[in-house]
Amino acid sequence: SFMLFGISLNLNVKINPTTITPLWKKWEARHTEMLFSSMAAGLPLVEPMETSDALLERCQCVSSIHPCCDTFSEIF
Repeated sequence: SFMLFGISLNLNVKINPTTITPLWKKWEARHTEMLFSSMAAGLPLVEPMETSDALLERCQCVSSIHPCCDTFSEIF
């Protein structure tokens, strides 16, 4: 996924047909992030998920009090 983004700036461009990542909407569209995990049997689990508003609020709060996080407030 990271290599695809580096090559095309679009994670939905599939160079290798065995790539297991599903459609990944842009962050602006629905605050979509990708979960990379594994199941009990050791099989990969890759699925999109929407970042919760509560988490976004906590991140925004931290960025408002910590100087290294100024770029976060520029996103929102």
